Amino acid sequence: RLSGTGTTFPNANINVSNNFIPGTINTATQGTITFNGTGAQTVPAFNYNHITISGARTSNSVTLANGGIIGIAGTFTTSATFTTGAYVVTNNTIQYNGTGAQSVTAFQYNHLSISGSRGANNVTLPTTTVSVAGNFTHNASYTTGLLSAGTGTVAFNGTSAQTLSVPTATTLSKLTINNTTSGGGSVQLNGGALTVASTLILTAGKLDLTGNNLTLNSGVTVSTPSANSYIVASGAGKLIRKSVTTATLFPIGTATTYTPVTLTNSAAADMTVGVSPVITNAVADTSRIVKLQWSIAASANVSATTALYQFNAANMASAFSATSACDHGWYNTSYNVSAVGTPSFASGVYTLQKTSLPLASGVTYLTVLGNTNAIQMPYVWHNTAVK
Repeated sequence: RLSGTGTTFPNANINVSNNFIPGTINTATQGTITFNGTGAQTVPAFNYNHITISGARTSNSVTLANGGIIGIAGTFTTSATFTTGAYVVTNNTIQYNGTGAQSVTAFQYNHLSISGSRGANNVTLPTTTVSVAGNFTHNASYTTGLLSAGTGTVAFNGTSAQTLSVPTATTLSKLTINNTTSGGGSVQLNGGALTVASTLILTAGKLDLTGNNLTLNSGVTVSTPSANSYIVASGAGKLIRKSVTTATLFPIGTATTYTPVTLTNSAAADMTVGVSPVITNAVADTSRIVKLQWSIAASANVSATTALYQFNAANMASAFSATSACDHGWYNTSYNVSAVGTPSFASGVYTLQKTSLPLASGVTYLTVLGNTNAIQMPYVWHNTAVK
């Protein structure tokens, strides 16, 4: 048992096989505290330098401070073994709060926080998986340092709403969204733009961009998007995919429906895409349209883009007919309307395709779909003789 007040910790290893009760000093600026018992143990809220959790625990569990913050300025080593016991992380926060270079340990976290004034030093993610059941907050500051993503995965696997908060721009190698909240959960992106360099896995729950862009680098693999797991890009935050030529899926939707678009370009360009349930420019007949507006922008001139839009029965206005001919309205300063035929229907969803769309670099085009003449009535010229 370790307890007391006014304790100065040595630059050495301190083994704790039972309880650690912090005194009036709440920070160890040097040394390692090792929780090495074989029975049940609780790791209290405290600012540790290095911390190790070890021991053959069998059916006993190690509980990380419920409702508290375990601050770590150095290393976090987890080598305890269990049969039916486990690490209990309910309502706990692990905060990597050093000022030097630091490595994040592969672990099942509840809340994970990375803070500290890092200067030129990096914080490095592991090559395996960091799992987060709660919120991931990265608010460290750097001069020339950064959060080094390596080749590992950050996996959100909570059962209630989660947040991913980043400063300005942050890159992750692999990102998994597996939020299994009953009725549909989400991971909300806050603070700044996020880039995924290698793999995005959408298993369960939504990734809500709010006002922040998500960039998928060229060659990023997007796995298993569905109506149960997709990217909400209905606000200011958009999905950007780099160097698009061949048919590329943008697995986006609104807060309630999965309404992706697939783009094929005649020339490579970075494509920025979103979708909103709000139609910003007036149409001729709001009762005969698909109640969605896709936004598409290219980073370079593209002479011909093919866009395949997907929507659901829930997106149809009251008088829209899915068995009637449709128009494609392409808005920049006014609607450019062309016929696109009748929607295709398969596996419970509808699609419409428009080919040969010319895109000017840096221009955002807004797309609306509707039955013939619902977007814009044809002009009728009257030639009236003057007597």
